[in-house]
Amino acid sequence: MLRFQVEDARGKAIPSVGALGGCGDTLAYLRSTGKLLFDVLDHPDYVREFELYLMKMWTEVYDKFYDIIHEGRKAPPAGTRYGRQGSSTQRRTTSRI
Repeated sequence: MLRFQVEDARGKAIPSVGALGGCGDTLAYLRSTGKLLFDVLDHPDYVREFELYLMKMWTEVYDKFYDIIHEGRKAPPAGTRYGRQGSSTQRRTTSRI
């Protein structure tokens, strides 16, 4: 679906991906906020371990989204309002916690 949207947006818009939400939010959604608060008190190591697991999954998904969006971002034809021939592409920088 994202590949289709990137292709459909070519020359008309700049595609991007919204936030999926933080790992703590995901845990609260899965367990409920109240249960997660007790989990943090009763089993902090398990909560931390699962949060790191979700963070790894989250970064892998966003890396794939990034690749899909940027493989579809070919320079527009010269003379279009969105770019010029020979424009350079920016390198991706990521920070991981």
